[in-house]
Amino acid sequence: MKKIQILSIIVLILLSFISKAQKPIHVKTNNYEGYIFSEDPIFRLKASSHSFIPTSNEIETMENKISKSIWKLISDYEKEHKYDHCNIQNNLSTYKRHYFGYVDNGEKIISIYFFNVVPENWDKGLFMIYDGGCSYFQMRYYMKNDSLDLRAIGFFP
Repeated sequence: MKKIQILSIIVLILLSFISKAQKPIHVKTNNYEGYIFSEDPIFRLKASSHSFIPTSNEIETMENKISKSIWKLISDYEKEHKYDHCNIQNNLSTYKRHYFGYVDNGEKIISIYFFNVVPENWDKGLFMIYDGGCSYFQMRYYMKNDSLDLRAIGFFP
Protein backbone atom coordinates (compact mmCIF):
# COMPACT_ATOMS: atom_id res chain seq x y z
CA MET A 1 0.00 0.00 0.00
CA LYS A 2 2.82 2.39 0.89
CA LYS A 3 4.46 1.77 -2.51
CA ILE A 4 1.25 2.78 -4.29
CA GLN A 5 1.06 5.99 -2.26
CA ILE A 6 4.69 6.86 -3.00
CA LEU A 7 4.23 6.05 -6.69
CA SER A 8 1.08 8.21 -6.78
CA ILE A 9 2.95 11.13 -5.24
CA ILE A 10 5.79 10.78 -7.75
CA VAL A 11 3.31 10.71 -10.67
CA LEU A 12 1.55 13.83 -9.35
CA ILE A 13 4.85 15.67 -8.99
CA LEU A 14 5.89 14.72 -12.53
CA LEU A 15 2.53 15.82 -13.93
CA SER A 16 2.92 19.11 -12.10
CA PHE A 17 6.29 19.75 -13.77
CA ILE A 18 4.97 18.78 -17.20
CA SER A 19 1.99 21.13 -16.95
CA LYS A 20 4.22 24.04 -15.88
CA ALA A 21 6.63 23.52 -18.77
CA GLN A 22 4.10 24.00 -21.55
CA LYS A 23 5.51 25.63 -24.66
CA PRO A 24 4.02 28.87 -25.99
CA ILE A 25 1.26 28.43 -28.57
CA HIS A 26 1.77 30.30 -31.84
CA VAL A 27 -1.30 32.01 -33.33
CA LYS A 28 -1.23 33.78 -36.69
CA THR A 29 -3.81 35.29 -39.03
CA ASN A 30 -3.70 38.01 -41.68
CA ASN A 31 -4.45 40.58 -38.95
CA TYR A 32 -2.35 39.47 -35.97
CA GLU A 33 0.44 37.18 -34.84
CA GLY A 34 1.46 36.23 -31.35
CA TYR A 35 2.23 33.62 -28.74
CA ILE A 36 -0.03 32.39 -25.95
CA PHE A 37 1.97 31.75 -22.77
CA SER A 38 1.16 29.57 -19.79
CA GLU A 39 3.14 31.96 -17.59
CA ASP A 40 3.36 35.72 -17.64
CA PRO A 41 6.16 36.77 -20.00
CA ILE A 42 6.85 39.93 -18.01
CA PHE A 43 6.86 38.85 -14.39
CA ARG A 44 7.50 35.14 -14.98
CA LEU A 45 4.60 34.19 -12.75
CA LYS A 46 4.17 30.43 -12.78
CA ALA A 47 0.92 28.99 -14.04
CA SER A 48 -1.34 28.31 -11.08
CA SER A 49 -4.98 27.90 -10.22
CA HIS A 50 -5.25 31.65 -10.88
CA SER A 51 -4.02 31.43 -14.45
CA PHE A 52 -5.38 29.88 -17.61
CA ILE A 53 -4.19 29.41 -21.16
CA PRO A 54 -6.47 31.33 -23.55
CA THR A 55 -7.74 29.31 -26.50
CA SER A 56 -7.30 30.37 -30.11
CA ASN A 57 -11.05 31.11 -30.23
CA GLU A 58 -10.82 33.35 -27.16
CA ILE A 59 -7.88 35.16 -28.78
CA GLU A 60 -9.85 35.60 -32.01
CA THR A 61 -12.87 37.02 -30.14
CA MET A 62 -10.61 39.40 -28.24
CA GLU A 63 -8.71 40.49 -31.36
CA ASN A 64 -12.01 41.27 -33.11
CA LYS A 65 -12.95 43.45 -30.14
CA ILE A 66 -9.54 45.17 -30.29
CA SER A 67 -9.85 45.97 -33.99
CA LYS A 68 -13.33 47.47 -33.42
CA SER A 69 -12.25 49.47 -30.33
CA ILE A 70 -8.67 50.56 -31.04
CA TRP A 71 -9.47 54.06 -32.33
CA LYS A 72 -11.44 55.02 -29.22
CA LEU A 73 -8.99 53.34 -26.82
CA ILE A 74 -5.99 55.16 -28.27
CA SER A 75 -7.84 58.48 -28.51
CA ASP A 76 -9.02 58.28 -24.88
CA TYR A 77 -5.53 57.26 -23.70
CA GLU A 78 -3.85 60.12 -25.55
CA LYS A 79 -6.30 62.67 -24.09
CA GLU A 80 -5.98 61.35 -20.55
CA HIS A 81 -2.19 61.04 -20.56
CA LYS A 82 -1.43 63.93 -22.93
CA TYR A 83 0.48 61.47 -25.08
CA ASP A 84 1.62 62.25 -28.62
CA HIS A 85 -0.25 60.56 -31.43
CA CYS A 86 1.32 57.17 -32.18
CA ASN A 87 -0.74 56.07 -35.20
CA ILE A 88 -1.09 52.64 -33.60
CA GLN A 89 -4.59 52.37 -35.07
CA ASN A 90 -3.34 52.32 -38.66
CA ASN A 91 -0.46 49.96 -37.90
CA LEU A 92 -2.09 47.51 -35.49
CA SER A 93 -1.42 44.46 -37.68
CA THR A 94 2.35 45.20 -37.61
CA TYR A 95 2.48 44.68 -33.82
CA LYS A 96 3.33 41.20 -32.56
CA ARG A 97 1.58 40.02 -29.41
CA HIS A 98 2.15 38.02 -26.24
CA TYR A 99 -0.95 36.72 -24.46
CA PHE A 100 -1.30 35.61 -20.84
CA GLY A 101 -4.55 34.58 -19.16
CA TYR A 102 -5.35 34.80 -15.49
CA VAL A 103 -8.38 34.80 -13.20
CA ASP A 104 -8.99 37.71 -10.84
CA ASN A 105 -11.96 37.53 -8.46
CA GLY A 106 -13.54 34.87 -10.67
CA GLU A 107 -13.17 36.89 -13.89
CA LYS A 108 -11.04 35.64 -16.76
CA ILE A 109 -8.67 38.34 -18.03
CA ILE A 110 -6.18 38.24 -20.86
CA SER A 111 -3.13 40.51 -20.72
CA ILE A 112 -1.87 41.44 -24.18
CA TYR A 113 1.60 42.85 -24.75
CA PHE A 114 2.06 44.52 -28.17
CA PHE A 115 5.40 45.35 -29.77
CA ASN A 116 6.58 46.21 -33.27
CA VAL A 117 10.30 46.04 -32.58
CA VAL A 118 10.64 42.27 -32.61
CA PRO A 119 13.67 40.51 -31.13
CA GLU A 120 14.87 37.27 -32.68
CA ASN A 121 13.74 35.16 -29.71
CA TRP A 122 10.32 36.75 -29.22
CA ASP A 123 8.73 33.30 -28.93
CA LYS A 124 10.66 32.65 -25.69
CA GLY A 125 9.16 35.43 -23.59
CA LEU A 126 9.02 39.16 -23.34
CA PHE A 127 11.66 41.67 -22.38
CA MET A 128 11.39 44.67 -20.05
CA ILE A 129 10.79 47.93 -21.89
CA TYR A 130 11.03 51.44 -20.47
CA ASP A 131 10.30 54.46 -22.62
CA GLY A 132 9.83 52.45 -25.80
CA GLY A 133 7.58 55.10 -27.26
CA CYS A 134 4.90 53.96 -29.66
CA SER A 135 6.62 50.64 -30.30
CA TYR A 136 5.19 49.00 -27.17
CA PHE A 137 1.85 48.97 -25.40
CA GLN A 138 -0.27 46.77 -23.17
CA MET A 139 -3.99 46.00 -22.90
CA ARG A 140 -6.21 43.84 -20.77
CA TYR A 141 -9.30 42.08 -22.06
CA TYR A 142 -12.05 41.30 -19.54
CA MET A 143 -13.89 38.29 -20.91
CA LYS A 144 -16.97 38.45 -18.70
CA ASN A 145 -18.11 41.88 -19.94
CA ASP A 146 -16.21 41.83 -23.27
CA SER A 147 -14.28 45.01 -22.48
CA LEU A 148 -10.76 46.31 -23.03
CA ASP A 149 -8.44 48.48 -20.98
CA LEU A 150 -5.39 50.17 -22.53
CA ARG A 151 -2.82 49.96 -19.75
CA ALA A 152 0.32 51.66 -21.00
CA ILE A 153 2.09 52.99 -24.08
CA GLY A 154 5.90 53.06 -24.11
CA PHE A 155 6.77 50.54 -21.43
CA PHE A 156 5.65 47.31 -19.82
CA PRO A 157 5.20 47.83 -16.11
